[in-house]
Amino acid sequence: MVADRFLFLIRALDSEMMMVTDLGDFNTLMASGARLATFGFAKGGKNQSIKDVIKESMSPRGLLFSTQPYQEAVRAMIIIQGDKKYLDINEITSEVETLSSNVGHVFKGVLIRNREEPQVLTIFSLSASEELDKFYLEAIEAIKKEKEQKERTKTQKEVANDLLKGIEPEY
Repeated sequence: MVADRFLFLIRALDSEMMMVTDLGDFNTLMASGARLATFGFAKGGKNQSIKDVIKESMSPRGLLFSTQPYQEAVRAMIIIQGDKKYLDINEITSEVETLSSNVGHVFKGVLIRNREEPQVLTIFSLSASEELDKFYLEAIEAIKKEKEQKERTKTQKEVANDLLKGIEPEY
């Protein structure tokens, strides 16, 4: 799933878009906030509106790691791809405006791909995240446990060496 997101992003940044988003925009996005981001991705079906696909890409199920983008993001990028018949520009504009009013600046790109169902990639540059804070705390705890284990092993090794110091091998 992570590879799908990155491949989608690379293909999108390397193509001609109806609404332009490029590597410079991606760099600007990543330079803002805490320099952390999460990716959202969703593929739509034939009977699914583009608005629903956009929302799905921003939902906990669509995001790479769970966050609340409307509260925790400082900038966003949204790249939409699909056949023209699935891409209602009014729905796209409505969702981008809603996101922009909560997040701030939103970079957007639209790729027209004949006979392809809609796909949406959203990237959120984060200022902070409760989930990320939990992740950091878990990482700190894991490092502490690792150090404690290392110290115990070192102590056990020293005790074993002390016991063996005075013993001569018997043949």
